[in-house]
Amino acid sequence: MPTKIKRVLLLLITGGIIAIVIISNMRTSKTLLDVFYAYFAGPVVLLSEWKHNVDVSGIWSYGFSFLYPISYVINMIFGLLNIDLEFFKNVVIWQGNPQKYWIQAFPDMPMNAFSTMFYFFYQDLRYLGVMLFSFIFGGISSSIYYKAYVEKRINYLMFYLLIVKAIVGSFMIWQLGSTSFFVSILMMWLCLDNRNTKYNRIYS
Repeated sequence: MPTKIKRVLLLLITGGIIAIVIISNMRTSKTLLDVFYAYFAGPVVLLSEWKHNVDVSGIWSYGFSFLYPISYVINMIFGLLNIDLEFFKNVVIWQGNPQKYWIQAFPDMPMNAFSTMFYFFYQDLRYLGVMLFSFIFGGISSSIYYKAYVEKRINYLMFYLLIVKAIVGSFMIWQLGSTSFFVSILMMWLCLDNRNTKYNRIYS
């Protein structure tokens, strides 16, 4: 990958992390070090709490948390038809709970949303889901990396950027389970014509 693109990626990622931390620090009396620690350690606390909730509540989503955008669309379509599909309705509710409810992760520092991608996978098939869907996510990431970085395909560079975002953001929530993220990938795929040599050419 060209050095210029690497630098831009590094600057974007670093700038994004710093911006999030600074904004969060402005909204709290905690020190910058406390905020940094909370952002990287907090997801472990929240994952533990929500994992316990999954076990106690007997939640099983059987792969539809991994495919959350599809679950969301199915629930929305049947909802418009006034058909109540309780399973898909519950899947949508389960994914929204970490964003809806705040947990006292640290003294005087409640947190929400940061349940990590493993919360989604654990709902599906428990530890088997964590291993299986992590493997699938890793396979998707490595395939796109190979196309973009090794084969140097221009049309995969944009997908590569999205995957980098997904990897970085998945310690907060399952990024590919985000409806907006899924729509972004779908629209990008539709906009790119893989048969057009302009998009399939090799970059140096």
